[in-house]
Amino acid sequence: MQTTISWKHLSGRRNIESLVVGVVNIYYFCMVISDMNEKIKLFVPQPAGSFQDRLNDLGHQVESFLAESGLSQENIFWSRIYLSDAANQLEDVLNHNLYQEILAKGAFSYIEQPPMDGSKITLMLSFVPECRLVKKGTPDRMEITCGNVTYLYQSVRLTETEAEALTAKQQTMLCFEQHIEWLTEKSLSLKDNCMRTWLYVRDIDSNYAEVMKGRNAVFEKQGLTPETHFIASTGIEGYGTHGKTVICIDFVSIQTDADMRVKYLQAPEYLNPTYQYGVAFERGTAFHVNGQHRLLLSGTASINKEGKCIFVGNVERQAERMLLNMDQLLKADGATIGQMKYFTVYLRDISDYPVIRKLMTERFPDTPIVILFAPVCRPGWLVEAEGEVSILEEN
Repeated sequence: MQTTISWKHLSGRRNIESLVVGVVNIYYFCMVISDMNEKIKLFVPQPAGSFQDRLNDLGHQVESFLAESGLSQENIFWSRIYLSDAANQLEDVLNHNLYQEILAKGAFSYIEQPPMDGSKITLMLSFVPECRLVKKGTPDRMEITCGNVTYLYQSVRLTETEAEALTAKQQTMLCFEQHIEWLTEKSLSLKDNCMRTWLYVRDIDSNYAEVMKGRNAVFEKQGLTPETHFIASTGIEGYGTHGKTVICIDFVSIQTDADMRVKYLQAPEYLNPTYQYGVAFERGTAFHVNGQHRLLLSGTASINKEGKCIFVGNVERQAERMLLNMDQLLKADGATIGQMKYFTVYLRDISDYPVIRKLMTERFPDTPIVILFAPVCRPGWLVEAEGEVSILEEN
Protein backbone atom coordinates (compact mmCIF):
# COMPACT_ATOMS: atom_id res chain seq x y z
CA MET A 1 0.00 0.00 0.00
CA GLN A 2 1.33 3.42 -0.95
CA THR A 3 1.07 6.20 1.60
CA THR A 4 1.34 9.86 0.68
CA ILE A 5 3.19 11.57 3.52
CA SER A 6 2.78 15.29 3.91
CA TRP A 7 4.23 17.63 6.50
CA LYS A 8 0.80 17.74 8.13
CA HIS A 9 0.81 13.93 8.23
CA LEU A 10 4.00 14.07 10.31
CA SER A 11 2.98 16.90 12.56
CA GLY A 12 2.67 16.01 16.22
CA ARG A 13 4.99 13.01 15.92
CA ARG A 14 8.31 14.19 14.58
CA ASN A 15 11.52 14.97 16.41
CA ILE A 16 14.02 17.33 14.87
CA GLU A 17 17.54 16.81 16.08
CA SER A 18 20.81 18.47 15.22
CA LEU A 19 24.23 16.89 14.91
CA VAL A 20 27.14 19.30 14.79
CA VAL A 21 30.12 18.13 12.67
CA GLY A 22 32.76 20.88 12.66
CA VAL A 23 30.95 23.98 11.43
CA VAL A 24 28.31 22.02 9.53
CA ASN A 25 24.91 21.39 11.09
CA ILE A 26 23.31 18.20 9.80
CA TYR A 27 19.58 18.03 10.49
CA TYR A 28 17.46 14.95 10.35
CA PHE A 29 13.96 13.99 11.44
CA CYS A 30 12.74 10.82 13.10
CA MET A 31 9.17 9.62 12.76
CA VAL A 32 7.92 8.32 16.10
CA ILE A 33 6.05 5.22 15.03
CA SER A 34 4.22 3.00 17.49
CA ASP A 35 5.56 -0.56 17.35
CA MET A 36 2.38 -1.97 18.87
CA ASN A 37 2.15 -5.36 17.21
CA GLU A 38 -0.74 -6.73 19.24
CA LYS A 39 -1.20 -10.50 19.30
CA ILE A 40 -4.09 -12.69 20.43
CA LYS A 41 -3.87 -16.09 22.11
CA LEU A 42 -6.62 -18.39 23.39
CA PHE A 43 -6.19 -20.49 26.50
CA VAL A 44 -8.48 -23.46 27.14
CA PRO A 45 -8.11 -25.69 30.24
CA GLN A 46 -8.10 -29.46 30.25
CA PRO A 47 -11.75 -30.60 30.05
CA ALA A 48 -11.77 -32.49 33.33
CA GLY A 49 -12.13 -31.86 37.03
CA SER A 50 -13.86 -29.11 38.99
CA PHE A 51 -14.01 -25.48 37.94
CA GLN A 52 -11.18 -24.73 40.36
CA ASP A 53 -9.07 -27.47 38.76
CA ARG A 54 -9.65 -25.97 35.34
CA LEU A 55 -8.90 -22.48 36.61
CA ASN A 56 -5.62 -23.72 38.09
CA ASP A 57 -4.74 -25.36 34.78
CA LEU A 58 -5.52 -22.13 32.92
CA GLY A 59 -3.27 -20.21 35.33
CA HIS A 60 -0.37 -22.63 34.79
CA GLN A 61 -0.77 -22.38 31.02
CA VAL A 62 -0.63 -18.58 31.06
CA GLU A 63 2.34 -18.46 33.43
CA SER A 64 4.25 -20.96 31.28
CA PHE A 65 3.42 -19.09 28.09
CA LEU A 66 4.64 -15.76 29.46
CA ALA A 67 7.85 -17.29 30.79
CA GLU A 68 8.62 -19.23 27.60
CA SER A 69 7.87 -16.17 25.43
CA GLY A 70 10.02 -13.81 27.49
CA LEU A 71 6.96 -11.75 28.43
CA SER A 72 5.65 -10.41 31.71
CA GLN A 73 2.46 -8.96 33.10
CA GLU A 74 3.53 -5.60 31.68
CA ASN A 75 2.97 -6.95 28.15
CA ILE A 76 -0.70 -7.71 28.87
CA PHE A 77 -2.98 -5.43 26.85
CA TRP A 78 -6.47 -6.76 27.54
CA SER A 79 -8.24 -10.02 28.31
CA ARG A 80 -11.76 -11.41 28.25
CA ILE A 81 -12.91 -14.50 30.08
CA TYR A 82 -15.90 -16.52 28.86
CA LEU A 83 -17.70 -18.41 31.61
CA SER A 84 -20.36 -21.11 31.64
CA ASP A 85 -21.89 -19.90 34.95
CA ALA A 86 -20.77 -16.41 35.93
CA ALA A 87 -22.85 -16.23 39.11
CA ASN A 88 -20.98 -19.21 40.58
CA GLN A 89 -17.60 -18.83 38.89
CA LEU A 90 -16.63 -15.14 38.82
CA GLU A 91 -15.63 -14.89 42.49
CA ASP A 92 -13.22 -17.81 42.06
CA VAL A 93 -11.71 -16.09 39.02
CA LEU A 94 -11.24 -12.76 40.78
CA ASN A 95 -9.62 -14.42 43.82
CA HIS A 96 -7.24 -16.51 41.73
CA ASN A 97 -3.59 -15.69 41.14
CA LEU A 98 -4.24 -15.73 37.38
CA TYR A 99 -6.42 -12.64 37.74
CA GLN A 100 -4.71 -10.85 40.61
CA GLU A 101 -1.12 -11.20 39.38
CA ILE A 102 -1.58 -11.30 35.59
CA LEU A 103 -4.92 -10.35 34.06
CA ALA A 104 -5.56 -7.41 36.40
CA LYS A 105 -2.39 -5.79 35.03
CA GLY A 106 -4.31 -5.01 31.84
CA ALA A 107 -7.88 -4.22 30.83
CA PHE A 108 -10.22 -7.06 31.83
CA SER A 109 -13.72 -8.18 30.94
CA TYR A 110 -15.85 -11.23 31.67
CA ILE A 111 -19.16 -12.51 30.35
CA GLU A 112 -21.27 -15.62 30.73
CA GLN A 113 -21.26 -17.20 27.28
CA PRO A 114 -20.56 -20.91 27.74
CA PRO A 115 -17.67 -22.23 25.61
CA MET A 116 -19.08 -24.90 23.32
CA ASP A 117 -16.14 -27.24 23.86
CA GLY A 118 -17.31 -27.92 27.43
CA SER A 119 -14.29 -26.27 29.05
CA LYS A 120 -16.40 -24.08 31.42
CA ILE A 121 -13.90 -21.23 31.01
CA THR A 122 -11.92 -19.84 28.06
CA LEU A 123 -9.46 -16.96 28.14
CA MET A 124 -8.80 -14.63 25.20
CA LEU A 125 -5.56 -12.78 25.92
CA SER A 126 -4.18 -9.77 24.05
CA PHE A 127 -0.51 -8.94 24.51
CA VAL A 128 2.05 -6.63 22.95
CA PRO A 129 5.61 -8.04 22.84
CA GLU A 130 7.59 -4.98 21.75
CA CYS A 131 5.93 -1.73 22.77
CA ARG A 132 6.28 -0.38 26.29
CA LEU A 133 2.72 -0.05 27.57
CA VAL A 134 1.85 2.71 30.03
CA LYS A 135 -1.26 1.78 32.01
CA LYS A 136 -3.50 3.83 34.25
CA GLY A 137 -6.72 2.89 36.04
CA THR A 138 -8.47 -0.27 37.15
CA PRO A 139 -8.99 -3.47 35.10
CA ASP A 140 -12.57 -2.50 34.28
CA ARG A 141 -11.64 1.08 33.30
CA MET A 142 -8.11 1.35 32.04
CA GLU A 143 -6.10 3.69 29.82
CA ILE A 144 -3.31 1.90 27.95
CA THR A 145 -0.82 3.99 26.00
CA CYS A 146 1.66 2.82 23.39
CA GLY A 147 3.63 5.65 21.82
CA ASN A 148 1.20 8.51 21.33
CA VAL A 149 -1.96 6.40 21.05
CA THR A 150 -4.07 5.73 24.14
CA TYR A 151 -6.75 3.06 24.23
CA LEU A 152 -9.56 3.48 26.75
CA TYR A 153 -11.09 0.17 27.75
CA GLN A 154 -14.21 0.11 29.91
CA SER A 155 -16.26 -2.88 30.96
CA VAL A 156 -19.56 -1.70 32.46
CA ARG A 157 -21.34 -4.18 34.70
CA LEU A 158 -24.19 -2.53 36.62
CA THR A 159 -24.63 -3.48 40.26
CA GLU A 160 -27.86 -5.05 41.41
CA THR A 161 -28.79 -1.79 43.12
CA GLU A 162 -28.10 0.27 39.97
CA ALA A 163 -30.10 -2.08 37.77
CA GLU A 164 -33.10 -3.20 39.79
CA ALA A 165 -35.41 -0.21 39.24
CA LEU A 166 -34.51 0.36 35.59
CA THR A 167 -35.96 -0.97 32.34
CA ALA A 168 -33.72 -2.54 29.70
CA LYS A 169 -33.74 0.75 27.79
CA GLN A 170 -32.77 2.74 30.89
CA GLN A 171 -30.01 0.29 31.84
CA THR A 172 -28.55 0.60 28.35
CA MET A 173 -28.56 4.38 28.55
CA LEU A 174 -26.92 4.27 31.99
CA CYS A 175 -24.11 2.04 30.70
CA PHE A 176 -23.43 4.42 27.83
CA GLU A 177 -23.60 7.40 30.18
CA GLN A 178 -20.83 5.91 32.32
CA HIS A 179 -18.50 5.70 29.32
CA ILE A 180 -19.52 9.13 28.04
CA GLU A 181 -18.76 10.60 31.47
CA TRP A 182 -15.22 9.17 31.34
CA LEU A 183 -14.70 10.45 27.81
CA THR A 184 -15.97 13.90 28.78
CA GLU A 185 -13.47 14.06 31.65
CA LYS A 186 -10.74 13.69 29.01
CA SER A 187 -12.32 16.19 26.57
CA LEU A 188 -13.30 13.32 24.26
CA SER A 189 -16.67 12.24 22.88
CA LEU A 190 -18.54 9.07 21.99
CA LYS A 191 -18.95 10.27 18.41
CA ASP A 192 -15.30 11.11 17.76
CA ASN A 193 -13.41 8.60 19.90
CA CYS A 194 -15.39 5.39 20.50
CA MET A 195 -14.32 2.69 18.04
CA ARG A 196 -16.01 -0.50 19.26
CA THR A 197 -18.71 -1.75 21.63
CA TRP A 198 -20.05 -5.13 22.73
CA LEU A 199 -23.63 -5.25 24.03
CA TYR A 200 -24.32 -8.44 25.99
CA VAL A 201 -28.07 -8.86 26.46
CA ARG A 202 -29.82 -11.17 28.94
CA ASP A 203 -32.52 -13.22 27.18
CA ILE A 204 -31.92 -11.46 23.88
CA ASP A 205 -35.16 -12.62 22.25
CA SER A 206 -37.13 -10.74 24.93
CA ASN A 207 -34.91 -7.72 25.62
CA TYR A 208 -33.07 -6.79 22.43
CA ALA A 209 -35.68 -4.36 21.12
CA GLU A 210 -35.65 -2.28 24.30
CA VAL A 211 -31.85 -2.31 24.45
CA MET A 212 -31.77 -0.97 20.88
CA LYS A 213 -34.19 1.81 21.86
CA GLY A 214 -31.79 2.80 24.62
CA ARG A 215 -28.78 2.85 22.30
CA ASN A 216 -30.68 4.76 19.62
CA ALA A 217 -31.67 7.40 22.18
CA VAL A 218 -28.06 7.83 23.29
CA PHE A 219 -26.80 8.04 19.71
CA GLU A 220 -29.36 10.66 18.74
CA LYS A 221 -28.30 12.82 21.67
CA GLN A 222 -24.60 12.33 20.85
CA GLY A 223 -24.96 13.18 17.15
CA LEU A 224 -24.49 9.65 15.82
CA THR A 225 -26.85 9.36 12.85
CA PRO A 226 -27.04 7.71 9.41
CA GLU A 227 -25.67 10.97 7.99
CA THR A 228 -22.62 10.95 10.30
CA HIS A 229 -21.68 7.45 11.43
CA PHE A 230 -22.33 4.84 14.12
CA ILE A 231 -19.96 2.56 16.06
CA ALA A 232 -18.80 -0.97 15.21
CA SER A 233 -20.60 -3.30 17.60
CA THR A 234 -21.80 -6.74 18.53
CA GLY A 235 -25.23 -7.23 20.09
CA ILE A 236 -25.43 -10.78 21.43
CA GLU A 237 -26.86 -12.78 24.31
CA GLY A 238 -24.66 -12.74 27.39
CA TYR A 239 -25.09 -12.65 31.15
CA GLY A 240 -23.56 -10.94 34.15
CA THR A 241 -23.64 -12.29 37.69
CA HIS A 242 -27.13 -11.36 38.85
CA GLY A 243 -30.62 -11.44 37.39
CA LYS A 244 -31.39 -7.73 37.68
CA THR A 245 -28.92 -6.75 34.99
CA VAL A 246 -30.31 -6.96 31.46
CA ILE A 247 -27.29 -5.42 29.71
CA CYS A 248 -23.49 -5.51 30.05
CA ILE A 249 -21.41 -3.32 27.71
CA ASP A 250 -17.70 -3.24 26.84
CA PHE A 251 -16.25 -0.12 25.19
CA VAL A 252 -13.01 0.66 23.35
CA SER A 253 -12.18 4.31 22.60
CA ILE A 254 -9.02 5.93 21.27
CA GLN A 255 -7.20 9.15 22.10
CA THR A 256 -4.24 10.36 20.03
CA ASP A 257 -2.57 13.52 18.79
CA ALA A 258 -1.36 11.67 15.69
CA ASP A 259 -3.14 11.90 12.37
CA MET A 260 -5.72 9.09 12.30
CA ARG A 261 -7.81 8.13 9.27
CA VAL A 262 -11.08 6.33 9.97
CA LYS A 263 -13.22 4.46 7.47
CA TYR A 264 -16.58 2.77 8.06
CA LEU A 265 -16.73 -0.52 6.21
CA GLN A 266 -19.52 -1.26 3.74
CA ALA A 267 -20.25 -3.94 1.17
CA PRO A 268 -23.61 -2.82 -0.26
CA GLU A 269 -23.78 -5.62 -2.85
CA TYR A 270 -23.73 -8.16 -0.02
CA LEU A 271 -25.32 -6.61 3.08
CA ASN A 272 -27.25 -3.42 3.72
CA PRO A 273 -26.69 -0.57 6.22
CA THR A 274 -28.07 -1.45 9.65
CA TYR A 275 -30.21 1.67 10.03
CA GLN A 276 -32.47 0.33 7.29
CA TYR A 277 -33.88 -2.18 9.78
CA GLY A 278 -33.98 0.07 12.83
CA VAL A 279 -30.65 -0.52 14.56
CA ALA A 280 -27.58 1.67 14.74
CA PHE A 281 -24.12 0.20 14.31
CA GLU A 282 -21.41 0.10 11.67
CA ARG A 283 -20.66 -3.17 9.91
CA GLY A 284 -17.03 -2.51 10.69
CA THR A 285 -14.57 0.28 11.37
CA ALA A 286 -11.04 0.63 10.00
CA PHE A 287 -8.46 3.11 11.18
CA HIS A 288 -4.91 3.96 10.21
CA VAL A 289 -2.63 5.49 12.84
CA ASN A 290 1.15 5.44 13.34
CA GLY A 291 1.78 2.74 10.78
CA GLN A 292 -1.02 0.53 12.08
CA HIS A 293 -4.01 -0.44 9.94
CA ARG A 294 -6.70 -2.01 12.13
CA LEU A 295 -10.05 -3.28 10.92
CA LEU A 296 -12.67 -4.06 13.57
CA LEU A 297 -15.52 -6.23 12.31
CA SER A 298 -18.87 -6.07 14.04
CA GLY A 299 -20.90 -9.16 14.71
CA THR A 300 -21.76 -10.44 11.21
CA ALA A 301 -24.40 -12.97 10.21
CA SER A 302 -26.03 -14.49 7.12
CA ILE A 303 -27.72 -11.36 5.79
CA ASN A 304 -28.22 -10.07 2.26
CA LYS A 305 -28.34 -6.60 0.73
CA GLU A 306 -32.07 -6.33 1.52
CA GLY A 307 -31.38 -6.95 5.20
CA LYS A 308 -32.98 -10.39 5.17
CA CYS A 309 -31.75 -13.51 6.95
CA ILE A 310 -30.89 -16.06 4.28
CA PHE A 311 -30.44 -19.84 4.34
CA VAL A 312 -32.93 -20.11 7.19
CA GLY A 313 -32.52 -23.36 9.11
CA ASN A 314 -29.19 -24.33 7.51
CA VAL A 315 -26.34 -23.40 9.85
CA GLU A 316 -23.56 -24.47 7.48
CA ARG A 317 -24.82 -22.36 4.59
CA GLN A 318 -25.42 -19.47 6.97
CA ALA A 319 -21.81 -19.73 8.15
CA GLU A 320 -20.55 -19.68 4.56
CA ARG A 321 -22.55 -16.52 3.82
CA MET A 322 -21.40 -14.99 7.11
CA LEU A 323 -17.76 -15.51 6.12
CA LEU A 324 -18.40 -14.14 2.62
CA ASN A 325 -19.92 -10.99 4.14
CA MET A 326 -16.95 -10.58 6.49
CA ASP A 327 -14.49 -10.97 3.61
CA GLN A 328 -16.29 -8.39 1.50
CA LEU A 329 -16.32 -5.88 4.36
CA LEU A 330 -12.58 -6.32 4.86
CA LYS A 331 -11.91 -5.93 1.14
CA ALA A 332 -13.55 -2.51 1.34
CA ASP A 333 -10.36 -1.31 3.00
CA GLY A 334 -7.72 -3.53 1.46
CA ALA A 335 -7.75 -6.61 3.72
CA THR A 336 -9.08 -10.16 3.48
CA ILE A 337 -10.57 -12.69 5.84
CA GLY A 338 -7.37 -14.74 5.67
CA GLN A 339 -5.68 -12.00 7.72
CA MET A 340 -8.03 -12.26 10.70
CA LYS A 341 -6.24 -12.27 14.08
CA TYR A 342 -9.05 -14.22 15.73
CA PHE A 343 -12.68 -15.22 15.40
CA THR A 344 -15.34 -15.15 18.08
CA VAL A 345 -18.23 -17.31 16.88
CA TYR A 346 -21.68 -17.30 18.47
CA LEU A 347 -24.19 -20.16 18.12
CA ARG A 348 -27.87 -20.35 18.99
CA ASP A 349 -28.11 -24.16 19.02
CA ILE A 350 -25.52 -26.27 20.84
CA SER A 351 -26.13 -29.17 18.44
CA ASP A 352 -24.61 -27.07 15.63
CA TYR A 353 -21.21 -26.96 17.32
CA PRO A 354 -19.59 -29.94 15.52
CA VAL A 355 -20.54 -28.58 12.07
CA ILE A 356 -19.27 -25.06 12.79
CA ARG A 357 -16.12 -26.24 14.54
CA LYS A 358 -15.21 -28.41 11.55
CA LEU A 359 -15.91 -25.64 9.04
CA MET A 360 -13.98 -22.96 10.93
CA THR A 361 -10.93 -25.05 11.85
CA GLU A 362 -10.57 -26.45 8.35
CA ARG A 363 -10.87 -23.00 6.78
CA PHE A 364 -8.67 -21.19 9.35
CA PRO A 365 -6.37 -23.81 10.92
CA ASP A 366 -3.86 -21.29 12.29
CA THR A 367 -6.27 -18.65 13.61
CA PRO A 368 -7.50 -18.54 17.23
CA ILE A 369 -11.22 -19.42 17.22
CA VAL A 370 -13.55 -19.50 20.20
CA ILE A 371 -17.09 -20.85 19.70
CA LEU A 372 -19.67 -19.85 22.29
CA PHE A 373 -23.29 -20.59 23.15
CA ALA A 374 -24.84 -17.15 22.62
CA PRO A 375 -28.03 -16.66 20.62
CA VAL A 376 -27.95 -13.93 17.96
CA CYS A 377 -30.36 -10.98 17.97
CA ARG A 378 -32.79 -12.52 15.45
CA PRO A 379 -34.06 -16.07 16.03
CA GLY A 380 -33.52 -16.97 12.36
CA TRP A 381 -29.79 -16.33 12.58
CA LEU A 382 -28.15 -19.53 13.79
CA VAL A 383 -24.54 -18.27 13.75
CA GLU A 384 -22.66 -14.97 13.95
CA ALA A 385 -18.97 -14.07 14.10
CA GLU A 386 -16.70 -11.11 14.75
CA GLY A 387 -12.98 -10.44 14.77
CA GLU A 388 -10.19 -8.11 13.76
CA VAL A 389 -7.41 -7.62 11.24
CA SER A 390 -4.25 -5.71 12.17
CA ILE A 391 -1.64 -4.83 9.58
CA LEU A 392 1.69 -3.08 10.11
CA GLU A 393 2.05 -0.64 7.24
CA GLU A 394 5.22 0.58 5.59
CA ASN A 395 5.61 4.35 5.71
